[in-house]
Amino acid sequence: MVQTFIILGSIPFVVLGFAHGVYTWIERSRSFRLTPHKAEVRDAMMGSTLKIHPKTNVWRAWLGFNFSHSVGAVTFGLVYLILASSELDLLIGNPLLLWLPVAVSGAFVLMAWRYWFIIPLVGTALGFVCFIAGVGLAVRG
Repeated sequence: MVQTFIILGSIPFVVLGFAHGVYTWIERSRSFRLTPHKAEVRDAMMGSTLKIHPKTNVWRAWLGFNFSHSVGAVTFGLVYLILASSELDLLIGNPLLLWLPVAVSGAFVLMAWRYWFIIPLVGTALGFVCFIAGVGLAVRG
């Protein structure tokens, strides 16, 4: 059951991260869901550079943050999917590897609750609950 719960906890992060990456890619059109409702806001983002570098505008940074967020979620999910599928003894035997998905998925739940909307909140909460169940079973032996 430990393996099953860790695998189930990983899946929402892979799926949501991949979907977020696809949505960000599609964002290059003006009809995407992450585009501000007001076209002038997007235009202002494109026209405003960041102090860190004059060639980086807010819009490009926004797209980059979204892509990196997607890569991070997919990578996190895939690492634990692979560990649970093929290296379960390593995962269970290493307290850091065992507890890390609880901490990371918990952080995602808090971010989803505070900054995002219902779909990522539900998905990350499901992953978090599954990770808690898997870790709890692993600790109990």
